[in-house]
Amino acid sequence: MPLTVRQNLKIKSVLMMKIKPVLCIITLLTFTAMAQDDAQDNHQNTTQTIESLVASNQLQITIKRVNDAQTIARQAITFEVEVATNRWFSRGTRIEEFDLENTIILPFEGLAFNSSRMIDGATWTTQSRDITIYPLDEGEYVSSQIRVFISVNTEHSGAVEGYWQLDPIKFSVSQPKQLALVDHYVVTDTFRIKKRSDFNKNNNYQIGDSVTLNVELHAERVPAMMLPELTDVDIKGISVFDEEPVLNDQQSRGEFNSSRQQTRTYIFEQAGDYKIPEQKFFFWDPSQKRLKTRKLRGFTIHIESDPNQQAKPRKNEQITPIPTIPWERVFGVALIISLLIVLFRNRQAIGRFYKQVTRYQRRQYRNAYIKACNDGEYQKACECLFRFLQTGKTRHETLHDYFPSEPQRTALKELVALAYDINEPIPQKKLVTRGSFARRNMLSLLKPEALATGHIRENLALLTINPRQCPDD
Repeated sequence: MPLTVRQNLKIKSVLMMKIKPVLCIITLLTFTAMAQDDAQDNHQNTTQTIESLVASNQLQITIKRVNDAQTIARQAITFEVEVATNRWFSRGTRIEEFDLENTIILPFEGLAFNSSRMIDGATWTTQSRDITIYPLDEGEYVSSQIRVFISVNTEHSGAVEGYWQLDPIKFSVSQPKQLALVDHYVVTDTFRIKKRSDFNKNNNYQIGDSVTLNVELHAERVPAMMLPELTDVDIKGISVFDEEPVLNDQQSRGEFNSSRQQTRTYIFEQAGDYKIPEQKFFFWDPSQKRLKTRKLRGFTIHIESDPNQQAKPRKNEQITPIPTIPWERVFGVALIISLLIVLFRNRQAIGRFYKQVTRYQRRQYRNAYIKACNDGEYQKACECLFRFLQTGKTRHETLHDYFPSEPQRTALKELVALAYDINEPIPQKKLVTRGSFARRNMLSLLKPEALATGHIRENLALLTINPRQCPDD
């Protein structure tokens, strides 16, 4: 029997009610699968690294030499590392330490220089850092690879961090003929000496008096550790005391100034006429390409004998005592007072004599050397060791001359390498890496007269320390 229209509509409504939930479930599952595929694709597309940013031209890393002029030994060479991003920096950049033998490299902890510039019509953010190197000798220099830490912000991945390796830097260093006979010099356009002294030529100086001299050296683009020291003075009748020098480095973008302040005291122990010699400081002016000199003037001084010293009575001279006066007590009191006056006026000389007899200064230098080695202050250790050896029976002009034989000779080279980050010119024969100085080697350098007890290679390059020697007039 044919169905009526009402029955057909009823059947269709029943079928729709049963099919509709199934269609909803199928539609929901389809959209969920599509969302998971899109999320996976987006995750794969947004995972970025420093290498991918460089490859996609979203990050640029360059290194260039600031000045291409010919460099001489002890002159500063500056390389600029620039990192540019089309976004902005997150934690910025940092240059890792690298090896370059026979050089002094300034620390990288200084502030970076931030700027911006247009690249392909878009504004990029840049951050630059300087690498300043002081080669100590002439020759060819090649560094190890330089690692740069970079942290930038990206559009899809947020902060992206990592390391980028730059190619080794290469440069050559020459030596002008005018510097062939100069043992110590600095390379700078500006070198100034500031002198202060309590010496007065109108004063009457006597035994036990002293003169204090304060010298400040100022230079541009030279680290304070490379500035020269005062020349040692060895004059019979004069004791010389040097205080610990004060080194100061001031660095800013494009500017680097340093100073060295040293105080010296002369104590006069004998009467007579003395002449404190002048000292010459040499520096090479790169703008004028010539050697220049600055002089620290000396002075002459006359030391009189102590007027409080009692004159000896003439032979056979007799003094008739007066019975009514207790001359023994008078002479005893006068002698005690005179002795106290002499001791008071010569207290500095007496103190110096006591320290000399008890070898106080030598013991102080020895303890300071051991403490500096234990604390890892190897530059200070070199200076204290040299001063300790200077107070011994023999005196040499350089620290190296005290150790003509092995193994002390090699131990000294190891200490110098730790102090100044200087290794042998041959990479395959690198003397030492940054670390600690063995206690056995440390104690062996305190006895330069000891004979060698082992066999160590003798073909290592010489590392000579001679900071005090200045050329003769």
